[in-house]
Amino acid sequence: MKKTLASLLASVALLGTALAADLPSKTAPAVPAAATSAFGLSGFYVGGNVGTNYAKFADYTWNTSPYTIGAVGGYEWNRYFRTEATFDYTSKEKPTTTKAGQLVFANAVVQYPVGFGVTPYAFAGTGFGWNAWGKGQKDFTDDAKALYNVGAGARYELSKNFELDGRYRYIQSYEGVKYKNNNIFSVGANYKF
Repeated sequence: MKKTLASLLASVALLGTALAADLPSKTAPAVPAAATSAFGLSGFYVGGNVGTNYAKFADYTWNTSPYTIGAVGGYEWNRYFRTEATFDYTSKEKPTTTKAGQLVFANAVVQYPVGFGVTPYAFAGTGFGWNAWGKGQKDFTDDAKALYNVGAGARYELSKNFELDGRYRYIQSYEGVKYKNNNIFSVGANYKF
């Protein structure tokens, strides 16, 4: 009888231990991972873009609006912040502009990856403009005018190294000079190192 009782108690103890292994843990559940890019987000990048500039979108026409060609280079510090330098050439297209112009900006960019390779962003920066964007002086060094730009855009990652980039920029002078075509929309591609 003692052996039967001892084996019954041993069986109940082992069965209780085996059942306890299936009980839920009292630790907190894991925090879900934030939406990120499928690829790495930090490092140097360079790119090029094409676009157009206009005064009012309602008055925009392809055949009379100047085109822009630009280059960008920058560094993505983390998934939320990057800095970049841009250069843009604006064509001369009558009747909207009477001469071509060049722009150089340094921008700070705030971004938030939402997943699926899409990263919307906003930026602001300061720089200089010459010729159509300048003071109208003949000497290149005397012609530079201080400008600022603000804007927003979105990037889409095609692969680990390539991404598409579309952006809108509003450009204005610190001196309050009004430009005929100070809205720039461009699309481009970037290569990430």
